[in-house]
Amino acid sequence: MIFCENRLIDGTYEDLLAAAKSVRSQARVVVTGLESDQFDSLGYCRARELGAFDVLRKTYGIKDLEWVVICAIRDEEGVRTAGAWHGRN
Repeated sequence: MIFCENRLIDGTYEDLLAAAKSVRSQARVVVTGLESDQFDSLGYCRARELGAFDVLRKTYGIKDLEWVVICAIRDEEGVRTAGAWHGRN
């Protein structure tokens, strides 16, 4: 998992998601630090469409982090189960 602020020194989370996609990274990128005005349905959907695993608003707390990690673990287990079901390791 990669936790990424929405703005980076040398770019934005969009740049990171594009780079991850270009190298076919399996890392789950979680965008953090969105202001309340950015954290609307359009901002959330935009980040998800670009490949973000999840999006957390600027005021996220420990419970939000725990939930994202739980979802990532479940997602990984689902990927493994699907691969085993289809005969892939």
